[in-house]
Amino acid sequence: MSDLGERLKQALQASRKTQEQLADAVSASQSAVSQWLSGRRTPTRANVNSAALFLDVDAAWLESGEGTGPEVSAQREEYEAEACWQFRREPQDGGRDYGNANVWSFDPDIATLVREALQNSIDAALDPQAGVEVVFRIIRLADEDLARFLKALKWDEELRGHLKASASSGQKLGKLLRDGLDALQRDNELLLLRVDDFGTQGLLGDESGEGNFAALCRNNLDSSKAAKTSGGAFGLGKAVFWRASQFATVLFRSTLSEPVDGRAERLIGRADLAWHELEGSERYAGPGWYGRCNEFAAESYWDNEALTSDLLLERDDNSPGTSIMVIGFHDPTGVHLEVRQLSREIARATAENCWPAIASGQLRVAVEEHEGASPVRRSEVDPIQFVPEYADMLDKYRRGEIQDQLKEEGDVARRYVTLEVPGRKALDSPHPEREHDAIVLVRLADSATNTTVSQAAFYRGRRLVIKYYNLAHLCVGARPFHAAILCGEAATEGDADEDAAAAELFLRTAEPPAHNDWTSTPDLRTDYERGGKAKIDRFYSAVRDVIRELVRPDVRDLHDGPNSIKELFRIGVQPPSPPDVRLRVESAQLNSAGEWEVRGMVRPRSHERGHRVKPVLLFDAETGGGHRVKWKTLEGTKDCSADDDREWLVIPAQTREARFRAVSDVESHPLPAADAAILIELRQVEVMEASE
Repeated sequence: MSDLGERLKQALQASRKTQEQLADAVSASQSAVSQWLSGRRTPTRANVNSAALFLDVDAAWLESGEGTGPEVSAQREEYEAEACWQFRREPQDGGRDYGNANVWSFDPDIATLVREALQNSIDAALDPQAGVEVVFRIIRLADEDLARFLKALKWDEELRGHLKASASSGQKLGKLLRDGLDALQRDNELLLLRVDDFGTQGLLGDESGEGNFAALCRNNLDSSKAAKTSGGAFGLGKAVFWRASQFATVLFRSTLSEPVDGRAERLIGRADLAWHELEGSERYAGPGWYGRCNEFAAESYWDNEALTSDLLLERDDNSPGTSIMVIGFHDPTGVHLEVRQLSREIARATAENCWPAIASGQLRVAVEEHEGASPVRRSEVDPIQFVPEYADMLDKYRRGEIQDQLKEEGDVARRYVTLEVPGRKALDSPHPEREHDAIVLVRLADSATNTTVSQAAFYRGRRLVIKYYNLAHLCVGARPFHAAILCGEAATEGDADEDAAAAELFLRTAEPPAHNDWTSTPDLRTDYERGGKAKIDRFYSAVRDVIRELVRPDVRDLHDGPNSIKELFRIGVQPPSPPDVRLRVESAQLNSAGEWEVRGMVRPRSHERGHRVKPVLLFDAETGGGHRVKWKTLEGTKDCSADDDREWLVIPAQTREARFRAVSDVESHPLPAADAAILIELRQVEVMEASE
């Protein structure tokens, strides 16, 4: 590259203008500008004058380096003198850690990395309603672009020596580092993965202690999530970034939503190495940080455009958010993929894991491929490309295009399954046992589908798929389908619901570090009453039963014998679905007159129409088992009313929860109330017409 091309590129980066904008300003083609920057062609004097005016530098500076150039030059001199790598010294007791155990706590892949990155961005959203935007950039560096990047990273001066020393340890991390160093020397090229989010808080907080910054860049096992129901609970998932780096090295650049002392642009790097020893008997514990030199550890480097530019960490706009750059990016599973394949895998993993969040507008994702600083290809992630059936199912659900039964391909049916939430005994937010109605959506698969059929996707309020549950063998002859189970706050569409909030926290606590299941975890056993795992298993089983009922073959449509005979041999038939309304008795007490005073809650599973329900009181005792007792009084106390005969409760449409109070009629008691146990049931449920 010529000196003029180099200075032109510096001025372009410092001005935050694009090649396309420069081409328009000087009335040249973008191809011509690209050749000027690379040194393959020299611009005319008229082009130089126009470019200087547009980039706010002297034409003489562009041509010879004399005169006024961009401010970035002074900033470059500053960081070259003050930025450094500082590694933690070996502890005084001589203990040795051969790598961060968090990095090896689970086996990540591209999907795990994508899920962790997007989960963190969603959790850090400034406005959950507006959502966040995330861009994955795969950047290939070679030749002069690579040399300039490594120089800014102080690779030859400082970092490579620590990497080589750590690689020689013979431990598990050593092989990864050695392979990365050998590949860089052999190929003279480097892959970077940069993950940018916009509309998030940024890395707030002090250099150490508490806060987003310390949790991500300094501390281990620190999730630092403000909300109890946020995506991560362990602080382990971030380790996937270092695992995806052949050099266990990651850079962070953040635009803060709350500037500190007028400073908003923050940059730091971390190398998560093993114990190592440099020549001269200097021994280091392992981790090191890149930033402004300090007495003990490098600290954040603030507001230096030259540094962010040289490290290819310039952001597209000034909106708050964070950029994470993985140095020496590779598939953590060890499979070698080309840039185009990596890009495709990232897009696929995004769609398969995050289609509920994308469909809700909570998340927007793009994937880009770059050669050096120049973008080559960009694509917006659209779930329709990868999981069209799930996208269509959610769209129909939101438009209200729900069928009672599945008859035609593409039909979507809805059912409800109860998740029992055990009592929570943790001191921060205890609650008694609760019940939550999760939504089950089932779509009859298209005959020409290319996606995996007969599986169910489970997700909660963060709208990231926790797991795909294989249900290929529900029953003989089951029709192929796709299903989605909306749990916790995902089932409420933003409406306040105490049971849903309790379920959300319960399920979050039941997620392992990889966030790919709901099962028994240490926190679940500590924070909740016994039986949490059993309740989750019953929930999974109930989901299977409901889906089985919807997708079983309809034997009444077969023409191989009388229907009365066929009904005796129906395969895979389950009991009828639960009623459309659920009753919960909140209290039942005997008063001084010997009457049972009952308070209850009635919750319709569907809110589109009103309901009429008949709560019935039964005496369940040896001498009077199952004997029905009349109500002396029956009244609605919230969002319902009783009819004149004191038998029916009338619940209007759009009601999520109704409450009532009832008192038994002593004259109808078959025995003294104190001698009997009672049962309260809904014996009849009627769905009212829209005009009622």
